Amino acid sequence: LPPGVHPATLNEIRDRFGKMPPETENLLNALRLRLAAMETGAARLVLRDTVMRLELPSQNDQGFYDRWFQPLMFATNHSPLVQLETKGKLLSVRFDRINNIEEAENALAAFKDAMMEQRMRGGSA
Repeated sequence: LPPGVHPATLNEIRDRFGKMPPETENLLNALRLRLAAMETGAARLVLRDTVMRLELPSQNDQGFYDRWFQPLMFATNHSPLVQLETKGKLLSVRFDRINNIEEAENALAAFKDAMMEQRMRGGSA
């Protein structure tokens, strides 16, 4: 469920309109992932085939990198199947072998936990 959406709300929608079409379920899943990705500071989340990418803010966003570079590096080094990649001047975090929405959620949650663990330590490796 997207944050802020109460399960009773979805039950009411199902009661009123019946089973949600797969497109609606996909939309809710995409929303849930994107909202979760916002906590990492990512500018964009892309899930295509078996790869999920968190596209990070522009390199000009010094505040983001001052605050989050060390936690990002820590989380990338301590999360399986995760790597940093560059495309031109853009930096992104790549998650490989993501086969379904649950795996995407779990990988993102583990990555966020590692970032927060490092952030709570004060950012030192």
